[in-house]
Amino acid sequence: LHANRLTHNDLKLENILFHDDDYYKDYLTKEDREKGKKVMILKNPEIRLIDFGRTTFDHEHPSINPRQDRAPEVIMELGFGQPPSDVWSVGCIIFEMAMGFKMFNSYSRHEHLDMMERILGKIPSKMAEKSKLKYFSNGKLISDEDSSNGRHVRREVKPLLSYIPREKRGNEDWKELFQMISQMLRY
Repeated sequence: LHANRLTHNDLKLENILFHDDDYYKDYLTKEDREKGKKVMILKNPEIRLIDFGRTTFDHEHPSINPRQDRAPEVIMELGFGQPPSDVWSVGCIIFEMAMGFKMFNSYSRHEHLDMMERILGKIPSKMAEKSKLKYFSNGKLISDEDSSNGRHVRREVKPLLSYIPREKRGNEDWKELFQMISQMLRY
């Protein structure tokens, strides 16, 4: 899409389908075999992207990705970058596929930005200073700790690498997966 100067603008898990959903059951590990635990394995992992209703050319004003998968520059009204916006969304989708829940399941812009800071670290002051949103002061996000949303973020949301399941923390594949996600979710 990007090579053809197009941005999808509606990347989300529901818009990614398997080309062929035929599968077989097998054991992944020796432990699985001992426990008799078979898993479904796709015969063909090829995927198709659907729903091009919001797709735009570079020169057109885009409609934006689903709220939970929006890049920070879109939320902060700083403009729109074609590859960065789609790459951010794909990073969110990969996290959702790995974990089974959305990374940024927020209901307001302020909560969403709060979650970003909690998961990914502080929003760069240059970005914060450019934003016209009322959630920033002196290049920093104003914390919303007194609201129920703010308390939820402080209680439930944690840094990205902390989401690696405990039993997978020594697993190199999970470490690499989360390193890739962190590279896709860069401010």
